[in-house]
Amino acid sequence: MALIKIITLTLLFTFFIIIKCDAQNKENNATTLQGNFNKYDFLDFYYLDSIDNVESKMINYFKKTYFKKEISNSNFLHIAFNGVSSLAVYYFLFPADTINITINSTEDFTLTSLNIIRNKELKIQRDIIAVYGGNYPYEVDVKNSYADNLLSIKKLSNDRYKFIEKEYSKKNISSRFSSLYNLCLKYNRIQDELYPVYSKLPITKEIEINLLQYIDEFNKPELIGMNEYRFAAWGFLNFLTQRKTKNLTPELMIEECKLSFKGLTKDYLLAKIYKEFKERNKKYCDSIFATVEIADTFYKKYVTDNIVKHSGKGMFENDILVKTDKSFTSLNNIIKANKNSYIFMDFWASWCIPCRAEMKYYQTIFNRYKGKKIKFLFFSLDKDIAVWKKAQAEYQFLSANNSYLFEENFDSHFVNVNQIKSIPRYMLLGKDGNILAKDAPRPSDAKLKILIEKYIKQ
Repeated sequence: MALIKIITLTLLFTFFIIIKCDAQNKENNATTLQGNFNKYDFLDFYYLDSIDNVESKMINYFKKTYFKKEISNSNFLHIAFNGVSSLAVYYFLFPADTINITINSTEDFTLTSLNIIRNKELKIQRDIIAVYGGNYPYEVDVKNSYADNLLSIKKLSNDRYKFIEKEYSKKNISSRFSSLYNLCLKYNRIQDELYPVYSKLPITKEIEINLLQYIDEFNKPELIGMNEYRFAAWGFLNFLTQRKTKNLTPELMIEECKLSFKGLTKDYLLAKIYKEFKERNKKYCDSIFATVEIADTFYKKYVTDNIVKHSGKGMFENDILVKTDKSFTSLNNIIKANKNSYIFMDFWASWCIPCRAEMKYYQTIFNRYKGKKIKFLFFSLDKDIAVWKKAQAEYQFLSANNSYLFEENFDSHFVNVNQIKSIPRYMLLGKDGNILAKDAPRPSDAKLKILIEKYIKQ
C-alpha cells in the first residue's frame, strides 16, 4: 500500500519510531535504547508524530562509542529497525523498557532486553517477519477479483493471528503485547481490504458492503499512536467520501469526517485533510480551515500554526545566520540580497554523509546555469562552527557569498516552519521569495534540471 510505503526507507541501520505526540502524552515515562557501537557505525532515527510528520535524528560515530537514547513514552512506541541484510522489523516497545541494540559483523542487528518475557517478545517480532512478513501489507493483485483478494488477505491475517496466539499459549509473550499486536494486525488487515480506494478502483456494491462492517472501528483514541490505526482511518475516510463522489475536495472530506468520526480520531483526520490539501492550494485550504473547529490541542495547533506561519515571507524574519568569517547576518537579508533571482537552498551538515555525497554534482550544475537568474545557497545545520568551517573548506565552491550556518540549527524558525527534520533537504524559491518546491530533487537527480528549467525559461 502506498500509505505504508512512505515509511519504508532503506538507509543503513535505520530506525523508524512511531510515537504518540507529546501533546497527548500524559505521563513522563521513557523507553531507553542503548548499545556499544564501533567506528563508522551509522544510525538514522525516523519517527512519525501523530499527524504523520517525519521527525529524524542522524548520528554518525567516528570512533567506538556507547550510545544511549531515552524517548518519552506513555503508552507504546512502534519502531521499525532496518538492517542492511534484512527486511525492516517492527517492534512494540513499552514505558520503562531498556532495549540493547547490537550491530552484528554481518551488518545485521539484534534487539534484546534483560527482561526474559520482553526478550522473547522482541525475538518473536523478528520471527514473524521471517515467517509471515510481520505486519507488512498483503501485496494484492488488482487483476484478481475483490473476493479472491479478500480470501488471500484473510488467510495471511489468520496465519499471523494464530502465530501470536500460539506464542501466548506457550507463555512466551505477555497479554499486553498479545493484545497490542493483534490490534496492529487487525488494522493492517483493514488497510489491505481498502486497496480499491488506494488503487483508485471503482467502489462496487461488494466492496462497499465489506468495508462498511468496519464503520465502528475508528473511535479508539488510545490507538492514535499506532500507524496502522491512523492509516486505516485515513483510508476509511477516503472510502466513505469516494463512495459518494469521485471529486474529493477538502469540503466534502470535512463533512464526511464530522459525520462519521468522533473525538481524537476526528481531530486527527481533520488535521490530516488540511495537511494533504494545503500542498495543492494553500490559500484555498487556509480559508476553509479558518472556521473548522478542532478540539484536540495538538491538532488544533498544527493547523493554526500552519495557517499563520506559512503565510509567505514572514518565514525569513527571525533567523540569524553565521558567515564564514564568524560575523552574523539574517536569513531575511540573504533572501533580499538575492531578489529577482531564483534561489536553490541546500540544507546540509558536516556529519551528514548523504549530504556530502551530493556536493560532487554541483560543478556540473554551476556550469549549466552560469549567467542564469538562479543562485545556489548552502545552509549548514551543524552545531559547531569550527567543524562546519573545516568541512566546507573541502569544497572550493563554498564561500562567504553562498555558505551560511543557522545559529540555532534544527531549532531555527525557518527550519521548523518548513518541517526540515532530516537532511539532505533542498528547496527552490521564486524571484519573489515564495517557495516553489518545498522538497526539491537532489543535485544527483535528473528531475532537478526539469524543475529548474521549468521556471528559468519563463
